[in-house]
Amino acid sequence: MHAVASVSYARLRSAGRPVHVFWTSVAVFLALNVLENLVHYSIGRRRGDDAPQQQGWWPTPHDAAAIAAVMLVFAGLQGVITWALLG
Repeated sequence: MHAVASVSYARLRSAGRPVHVFWTSVAVFLALNVLENLVHYSIGRRRGDDAPQQQGWWPTPHDAAAIAAVMLVFAGLQGVITWALLG
């Protein structure tokens, strides 16, 4: 995995475009979507009549890891697309 990330980063740098565009896009995406994902998680957790009523809106460690993994994938895609179009 690390080799893939370093190869991808090397390609970003060697293309002659500013890499900060990629990192800024990833950071903004992550910052704006944390709260939104928590709200959607909370709504989905309470949906349905047969769902057990659970207190709180913070995800379990397993669910938090899954949310973080999905967010990182989409943040990377957002960064690459923004970098490719605007860089």
